[in-house]
Amino acid sequence: MATLSVAHNYDCTAQTFFFDVILSQAYNTELYAHLGFPHFSFLGVVQDGTKWHRKIRVTPNTGNVPALVQKIVGDGISYVEEGTLDTATMRFEFRVLPTVFGDKADIRGSIWCTPREGGVVRHARFDAHIKVFAVGSIIEEKMLENYKRSFDEAAVFTRGYLERNNLLAK
Repeated sequence: MATLSVAHNYDCTAQTFFFDVILSQAYNTELYAHLGFPHFSFLGVVQDGTKWHRKIRVTPNTGNVPALVQKIVGDGISYVEEGTLDTATMRFEFRVLPTVFGDKADIRGSIWCTPREGGVVRHARFDAHIKVFAVGSIIEEKMLENYKRSFDEAAVFTRGYLERNNLLAK
């Protein structure tokens, strides 16, 4: 199993980050276009008491996938991400359901915020376990490398999004 943890500063509240960023269709649509993902669909947000459930479908860019992995998975890499924000804990838990490897992939993570002067630190943790003989660890490493790069790029985008949409310090 491979694990990745990242943290980025934002000049907003946790409430703003989760409701105006993570659960926002407008934000997610702009973000995935900015990141150069060939396809993104916002499948919806549903509230159930203190929990908010978000579902998206994504086709990532596979240009930097190792040739061996590309040969195994082909061109059809996409995934559905199912996530739940628990407003009691202000923690977003998600799992990724890839179109390839089905029951051989266990990919999940958490996003939460801690306060800091002028805003929050957004923390994210990802765990990936790909149970495919000989290439599982290669796929895990590449996946987490891509997640890190995407989250670093998304942090810059998110800061601009917060500013453009007058969400700073809210």
